[in-house]
Amino acid sequence: MSLIKEGLDGIEVIHPSHSKDDIEYFTKIAAENFLLTSGGSDFHGGLKNDGKNFGKYHISINEIINMKRRLFN
Repeated sequence: MSLIKEGLDGIEVIHPSHSKDDIEYFTKIAAENFLLTSGGSDFHGGLKNDGKNFGKYHISINEIINMKRRLFN
């Protein structure tokens, strides 16, 4: 919670390593603290079997809209 007090803008909610419970937990923290939510396949290449995650995980258009609003306001 100290990062939030220091001005953290968002939290990576969607990630291949997150369980359903993790996603619910991080979503709740984000909602309670007015944080942006982000996420994705986290594909960086180079890792063995990393290709299976490419494009499989994503955020909604609403999260992208919220990021743009925060950026430009």
